[in-house]
Amino acid sequence: MKKYLKILLHLNNLRKSFGHLMISAAIKSEIKLEILKDAPLGSYLVLSPHPDDDIFGCGGIISKAAKNSQNVTTLHLTNGKNITRKHEAEQASKILGSSITNFLDYSDGNLVAESKSISIIKEIIEKTQPNIIFVPSLSDPHPDHNATCEILAKALESIDYRGEIWQYEVWQPLYANRLVTIDDAVTQKSTAIAAHKSQLEDRSYLEAILGLNKYRAGMYDAGKYAEGFFTANKELYLKLYEISQK
Repeated sequence: MKKYLKILLHLNNLRKSFGHLMISAAIKSEIKLEILKDAPLGSYLVLSPHPDDDIFGCGGIISKAAKNSQNVTTLHLTNGKNITRKHEAEQASKILGSSITNFLDYSDGNLVAESKSISIIKEIIEKTQPNIIFVPSLSDPHPDHNATCEILAKALESIDYRGEIWQYEVWQPLYANRLVTIDDAVTQKSTAIAAHKSQLEDRSYLEAILGLNKYRAGMYDAGKYAEGFFTANKELYLKLYEISQK
């Protein structure tokens, strides 16, 4: 009985996030929540709309992967409006141990899915051959985050990608089917967030993000801090993207 109650709860969360169409798509995938203590092995590509979203959404798992000497490529799609934010992003990436940090240099608030941005993402995926691509949640309300999801979807349509896509959360919690415990990386994540001094002057991102990570862990007995993701293969991600546009 408890098993069915948990499934109903998951379905209700899905309905709230994406509507009834996502439910049928999720039923065909694994709906159960999986808790990981270690970062999955392989190379990572992190798509970050702004120079801090990578740290907020998946800074813990990036740090854990870097400790294992895994390759982590981060692409910031916008420049954050000024050179200061780019320098902060580079410093934060060094703290976490990201292998490569690139900037697409669109202006903040003006990111679009066009031939240029789609082509660059395709080239990076084909060059780095990531096992996992990290991208903001399809339910995230920020327009630059939406554009990042669209760029990835358009890029995936024309390439043979066999890895996983992990949606991460920034502006609002997502429906998570994967939690990664980051107790052993929370210090590095906190320090990396603190490197974004210009943004911390605007809002209490450090407290907010770590609060979300603490909530994730506490609700599911996943240590003290955990990052939440919705993971999918290419086919499911494209289906969910299509649903999110209706």
